Amino acid sequence: MRKVLVCCVVLLALTGQALANEKYIQFVNSTNQDIVGIYLSPAGTRKWGSSLMEKIALKPNGKVNVLISQATENCRCDLKYMLTGKQAYAIKAVDMCSARKIELFLKDDEASAKVQ
Repeated sequence: MRKVLVCCVVLLALTGQALANEKYIQFVNSTNQDIVGIYLSPAGTRKWGSSLMEKIALKPNGKVNVLISQATENCRCDLKYMLTGKQAYAIKAVDMCSARKIELFLKDDEASAKVQ
């Protein structure tokens, strides 16, 4: 019985740790075009993961909450978003650990983000 109790305590601790490494971030499209993909990679690596958005287009002025896994060692990620016409824009070294809301902008073909 004691072994079972110890295993349950360890399992609960590991589950709590895994849940603590995930959070929602709200992305806001402040461009004038649909965003069809948002991607992350560890800062400076160009190893983009799958799109954080599943089969939706984020309309101008639209918002979407996305579940992400937090980086444990380094919170800095490069962020790339793709528009309907397959144009892609990257923003370097976004602090994903402190981010709760990321507003994406595009002006004069230059991407930027406001991170809150």
